[in-house]
Amino acid sequence: MKQIEWDDNLATGVSEIDDQHREIFKRFNDLLKACERGRSREEIVSVLHFMNTYITHHFQDEEKLQRKAQYPELNSHKHDHDLLAKRFGALETRFQTTGATVQLVIQTAKLLSELLFEHIHEKDRALADFVKSRLPTQD
Repeated sequence: MKQIEWDDNLATGVSEIDDQHREIFKRFNDLLKACERGRSREEIVSVLHFMNTYITHHFQDEEKLQRKAQYPELNSHKHDHDLLAKRFGALETRFQTTGATVQLVIQTAKLLSELLFEHIHEKDRALADFVKSRLPTQD
């Protein structure tokens, strides 16, 4: 897989959330680099632990912003967050029972890709547009 770069078109206009998104992009790229070097099994431990702790905080911050802006898609967005958190949790549980298998590395990369390309690019972008129209000064 090819490294991905942060695109300012994905920015929400809220520096804390944008910084968190950038960190998720970085972690995805770290996993890809580890795969290229044949060290994906070592990196997967770090990525799964990070995602299971970091996304909980990140999703709470996003949902707080959505409530503040009275975002009409809050319930749907929260449902997506809950599903993503559950899926990352299942991968970490699987890691604890099976170890860092190649299949686990692939599934983790796929889930990270979904988070970055589908959730952030589509759903968070729509959120950003709404927030910018409702709360124009977020920094």
